[in-house]
Amino acid sequence: MKKRTTVIGTLMSLLSFGQPLLIGTGTVLTSAAVMLSVPERVWAEKADVYLRRGSSKSRRKDYHGAIIEYSKAIDIGGELLPEVYVTRGIAKKNIGDIGGACSDFKEGISLGYSGGFVRHWIRTLCD
Repeated sequence: MKKRTTVIGTLMSLLSFGQPLLIGTGTVLTSAAVMLSVPERVWAEKADVYLRRGSSKSRRKDYHGAIIEYSKAIDIGGELLPEVYVTRGIAKKNIGDIGGACSDFKEGISLGYSGGFVRHWIRTLCD
């Protein structure tokens, strides 16, 4: 199995983007099709990875690093966006960026986040 995977990988690397490769059975395979067939689930898992990385950095009080990780998750998007905006808002609050925190809290609420503490922070910090 490993050898076959290596051979396929080697053949794919030799292709120019979009050039077809004819395989013994006559099946046409293009590098473009392979690259564009990444499932949406993979992107969701990546957003989850960035959220977990950000949370880990926040626990270590590396709030600037956490904000970077949360921002990467936001760039990917998906169903985690409300939670990611709120957690990035908490990190911004912890470094004293109250304006940025308020913006993130409000965005998280507008996307459907329902935690009551966020509404409390919006009332006390943002209004």
